[in-house]
Order: sequence, then C-alpha cells, then structure tokens
Amino acid sequence: MKKHFILLNLFLLVLLFGCSNVAIQKNVFDKDDEIIKQGDSYSYYSRLGTVSENTVNLSFKNFYGAETIFTIQDLEILNIEISYEVSKGRFKVVLIDPNDEITIIDESAVINLLEGEYRMKIVGDDATGNIDMTISSS
Repeated sequence: MKKHFILLNLFLLVLLFGCSNVAIQKNVFDKDDEIIKQGDSYSYYSRLGTVSENTVNLSFKNFYGAETIFTIQDLEILNIEISYEVSKGRFKVVLIDPNDEITIIDESAVINLLEGEYRMKIVGDDATGNIDMTISSS
C-alpha cells in the first residue's frame, strides 16, 4: 500500500511539472520578454526536416514556444530567403539583435547588421505548417 502511495505521488509530481512547461510554451507568442531569452522553450507534436548551418527545411504540427534556429555573428549584411505556409495556429520568424530588439521576418530580405550576436528564432502558437529558409552573407 505504501509503495502505491509513493508511486502515485511521484506520478502526480511528474505530471504537474511536465504540464507547467507546456503552459509556458503556450504563452510565448505575444511576449517579447520570453522570446528574447537566451534559452529556448518549445514543443512539437511532430517536427520533420533539417536545420543546418545556413538552411532550414521543416514541416511541423502543433508547435508551441520559441526555438533558436540560427546564431549569427561577424556578418555585415545578411541575406534571407524565406517561404513558409501555416495551415493552423500562429507562426512567425524573428531576428533578435545584440540589444534584444526584435524584427519580424515575414519575407525575403537583405539586412544590414551591427556588430555583435544575432539570434533567429521561430515562434509558434499551436502552429502547423512548413518553412524553407536560407541565410547567407554578401
């Protein structure tokens, strides 16, 4: 009986702490202070594809949170080729500059960069879709 009580309590603790992260991920989309954090918090029901040094090709279902896909340093000009399609939920691509200012990237662009580290993240709120993106320097 005592073993069952301990196992039940352990199960409830795991369930409680595991679900609290999902609640945080579901509230990230509109909160810039969460998006700019160095660490990532995200979950997918399904995520297929690849992320390499300068390309992203992903299909995803039920994506919540913010995931860093690129860290960019020592570039003066950044070329971004991007296309994405979202069939459900909300989705955006953001570029975070060294001063933690956010720029939403919703189309292909050429961006002049300041000195320092930039981070590119994808952010979702129950998003289902796909993204193809390539970055390069001029």
